[in-house]
Amino acid sequence: MFAAVVAALLQTQTPAPALEVRIAGAWIGWPNYAAGAAVARPGLLDAAIAWEDSADGLRTGSFEVRTAEGALRNSMAVVELDPRRFRFDLALLPPDGRRSAADHLAADSTLVLVSNTGLFRVNGTPHGLVMLDGRRRSALAGWLDAVVVLDSAGVHVTDIATAAREMPPGSSGFQTLPFLVRDQHVVFGWTSGLKLSRTHRDRRITLCLNPGRIRLFLSNFEVFGATAGRVPIGLTIPEQALIAAGMGCAEAAALDGGISSQIAIRVGKRVVRWPGWRRVPLVLQVRRR
Repeated sequence: MFAAVVAALLQTQTPAPALEVRIAGAWIGWPNYAAGAAVARPGLLDAAIAWEDSADGLRTGSFEVRTAEGALRNSMAVVELDPRRFRFDLALLPPDGRRSAADHLAADSTLVLVSNTGLFRVNGTPHGLVMLDGRRRSALAGWLDAVVVLDSAGVHVTDIATAAREMPPGSSGFQTLPFLVRDQHVVFGWTSGLKLSRTHRDRRITLCLNPGRIRLFLSNFEVFGATAGRVPIGLTIPEQALIAAGMGCAEAAALDGGISSQIAIRVGKRVVRWPGWRRVPLVLQVRRR
């Protein structure tokens, strides 16, 4: 069975994959996707995840990817949620009151997960649209092409044109960029993120949406197997899009990366933290229903 899955994966990729994934001690080429290509979800890629912690509707794990030449390795943290079991909202803090994700989790025992969201300015104010429970707190920014919406149906993404016309009543939301996958097709380099660097390496955090499942992926940089989890060097955004596509995300957007990337999660009595170096003004909060 394993050999058959490997063979099927190799048939879907170009001769020179940009990334490799570690499966059972072996490095296997990650599928490449051209801009506009439909995403796929080869079973091998899910097999790469080592699940570590779990609770009702929630689990965490990790897998390893590296550049094809093997010099740069990233340990990818994975958080998976069943959105039917959780409530999602945003917490906006004043610039001088910014907190880390771990700070939020420590201060509120009802929180299950806290993550950073979109970009923000040096003065601590968020870039682009912020909506809190139907109230607009800042204006749309034309250069941020993705809007993450939190409403009674859960979490979904839309574009700025749609968000400018109408946001669901009582919803919250924030802008970010770029879209990585839209409607099950790779869009980075096609309609999204055209002005962003394709070669800059940084720590990356991805919001991946599928019916009945939300995943967050956070890359942690390693050099020749030695972890340096908070060092902001790692994937390019095109590589981030490849991972989102290879994991079969129906919709995927990049959240603020680099030293802002952070997640804190409570699994039973255990708290798992992937910290960043910055305190941030706007966070995604998750509680049980």
